[in-house]
Order: sequence, then structure tokens, then C-alpha cells
Amino acid sequence: MPITTVSSRFPHFAASVPGWLANLLYYVMAVLPAAYVLLTIKELWRLQRSLALSFVFLFAGLFALIRFGPAYGMVRQQDLFAIVGAALTLYVFFIGFRALRPPSRPRYQHSGLAGIHAQALFTRLTAHMQKHQPFLKDDLTLDVLAAQLEVPPHQLSQAINQTTGSNFFSLVNTYRVETVKARLTDAAYANYSIMGIANDCGFRSKSSFNKIFKEMTGETPSAFQHKGLSPSVRTP
Repeated sequence: MPITTVSSRFPHFAASVPGWLANLLYYVMAVLPAAYVLLTIKELWRLQRSLALSFVFLFAGLFALIRFGPAYGMVRQQDLFAIVGAALTLYVFFIGFRALRPPSRPRYQHSGLAGIHAQALFTRLTAHMQKHQPFLKDDLTLDVLAAQLEVPPHQLSQAINQTTGSNFFSLVNTYRVETVKARLTDAAYANYSIMGIANDCGFRSKSSFNKIFKEMTGETPSAFQHKGLSPSVRTP
């Protein structure tokens, strides 16, 4: 007998499943998605706040629909599973479109930032990054950096894109990797772990740090450190 069955297009546990097991599975199915939602909102808020807000509104709306829809006759109980699934599927496509869509040049044509001003702003940005090193904070966002320079975020994004051909995240990661490289080959940091140095330079995740470092340098952090440090200060 299967653990779950489908009746009227709505899944539920079969009657043969012990009560304690059904309750445990219900709790797991409730807690894991909730934890995923919270972590996703936190990460989206760091990357792009408009996406994070859309995520909050989506799940608030779905919760309200599940909780009050059948009670007030807005939707039939047996249709909830299909409606929620369709909404989540459409949202996944929406997230993919928003997050993966490459920047397009025409979006800057009405920004009021001419090429010469974009270069001037990028020069200010470079001086700010070198002097204050805001990239060392792992929660640095485009909005925060723009506020530090007292310019609109879209103009800062334009200056970065037009001057370097890349985006905010690539620029910040470039500064972080260069700082990590300098510390990995500095005898003063010989007793620090590689991930400790990476964390101090703004990287949160070991996997993303290793991937970004190798993409930018062509070698792993440990290989780079071993090659750069003199034999007398290398850790065994």
C-alpha cells in the first residue's frame, strides 16, 4: 500500500500509515519548505531586494489562499494543490527570467549619465574601493555602495557596466579575490586558514569562494598560496 494516495486531485496519507509517522511527515513537509523560504528571502534580499519582496508576497498570498480560500468559497479544497503548484512553477520561471536576463545597453539611454560622467563616477568608485575597502563586508550591495558614493544605484550600475563591461558582483568579487591573493602570499597571514582569509575578505561560502577564485586566477586558493609563500613560512 502506498504511503500517499491522491483523491480528487489532492494528496494525503493513506489510512494504513501509522498516526505518528503521518504527523512526523507532516511536520517535515511544513518545516523544510519554511526554512527554505526564509533562507531564500535572506539571500534574495542581499542580491536584489525587489526579488526578495516578490518572494515574500508570493508565499504570503499562497498561505492566505490555503488558509482562507476554501473557508470563504474562493477556491475548492481539491483544487488547492494544483493552484499552488501552478503558482510556484510560474514564479520559478519569473525568477529565472529576472535573475539570468543579461543587462541591455538601451536601458541606460534615459539615465542622464553621459559616457564622460560614467568614467568620472567609475574613477570615484575606484578611489573609494581602494581607500575604504567596502567589499570586505559580505553584505555589500549595489544600493549600499551607491549610498556611500551619494549617487543613484542605476547610475553606479551604468558606470560599472560601461567602463568594465561587467556588473557590480563581478567588480566586487574582483576586489575580493585580489585582496585574498595578497594575503595568501603575505607571511603575516601564514597562520590564517584560507577560508578565514576568504571570510575576512567578504566571501561567505567556501564553495562559491573556491569557484570564483579559480575562475579568476586559473588555480585553487591552496595552490596559489603554496606557490606564492616562501618555503620558510609555508604551513606543512
